[in-house]
Amino acid sequence: MDKTGTVVGAGILELTPGELMKMTGTFTALNANSVGESLKATTAFGRFFLGELWDTYIKKVGAQA
Repeated sequence: MDKTGTVVGAGILELTPGELMKMTGTFTALNANSVGESLKATTAFGRFFLGELWDTYIKKVGAQA
């Protein structure tokens, strides 16, 4: 994945840590063929999503300090 694609949406995400944790509990894999496949897909998405937030808001802020 890179930044050369067309932007199809943009905005500002405002969540408290508690709201973020509550939201991550709603992640669901659609069309999975098994519970294992669902868990694998949900985990991969969660790591990607939370990793992007970490890299964007924690690492960059820490690097600027």
